[in-house]
Amino acid sequence: MNDPINEALKLQQTASKYGFDWTNIQSVFEKLQEEIEEIKEEIERSDKLKIEDEFGDLLFQCLNLSRHLKIDPKEALIRASKKFQRRFTHVLHLAQKENLSLDLLTEERLIDLWNEAKKSTC
Repeated sequence: MNDPINEALKLQQTASKYGFDWTNIQSVFEKLQEEIEEIKEEIERSDKLKIEDEFGDLLFQCLNLSRHLKIDPKEALIRASKKFQRRFTHVLHLAQKENLSLDLLTEERLIDLWNEAKKSTC
């Protein structure tokens, strides 16, 4: 199977060659916000297939943003995953140190632990 990220980027690059592209980064962000609003609407309607379609549109637009920013989306995702892993591991350590069970904590307390981990890790 072909890499869907590369396929989407190639499709966007081809469209761009024909002038079918955003001319400024603000337009890219506006489209990204539009896609966020559309997925929220479909979530309200609870139509799983339409939610999946809108999620795909959102991912496609995120890739478009990466293309406009000239960053490698795979590398960005790898780094984000590693950063999350470091922070989550720190959250687990903090919870263990305080003898807390994460699944029993309030969302507010989890956010507190997360923010503490963000301060302590890169």
